[in-house]
Amino acid sequence: FPGQNPVGRYVLVRNVPCQVLGVLAPRGANAFGSDQDDIALMPLSTAMVQSGAADLAASQLVALTGDAGPHLFLAGLFMMTALLGQIMSNTATTLLMIPIALAAAASMGVAPQPIMMSLCVAGAAAFLTPIATSTNLMVMGPGGYRFGDYWKLGLPLLLWFFVIAVFYVPLVWRF
Repeated sequence: FPGQNPVGRYVLVRNVPCQVLGVLAPRGANAFGSDQDDIALMPLSTAMVQSGAADLAASQLVALTGDAGPHLFLAGLFMMTALLGQIMSNTATTLLMIPIALAAAASMGVAPQPIMMSLCVAGAAAFLTPIATSTNLMVMGPGGYRFGDYWKLGLPLLLWFFVIAVFYVPLVWRF
């Protein structure tokens, strides 16, 4: 809809017509050329911020990790993101977790850069199930893999990503 207001119009998301509701912020809110998960979850992410759900989830996660510092918070954020990433798209998972991570960084008084980069690493750690990413599912049939086979290599990779997200990322991007 170049030069036009898309609110009220219909777009196709995975061949399903969806009405544009106007939840996205007008500046830079352009879904053209984006992944379909981004189009579907960006409004949810925005709604989480506007409704206060992101602040609530962030305060709960910060309360769970206590005053132990940002490293323990990163560990909790990683586990939450990585677990969600095993059952839904990693792009969708990351989009869902962004407002929670930003609200938590603000409430802890730390820089958002290490939190966001750790979130990206956690979102990419979708190795434990064939439904975690489409490439996992694509190789399942031709490779003769079963559902449980993904844990064999996926768990060591997930643990390695945990170490990178929780310990290495804060060395590069300081709290």
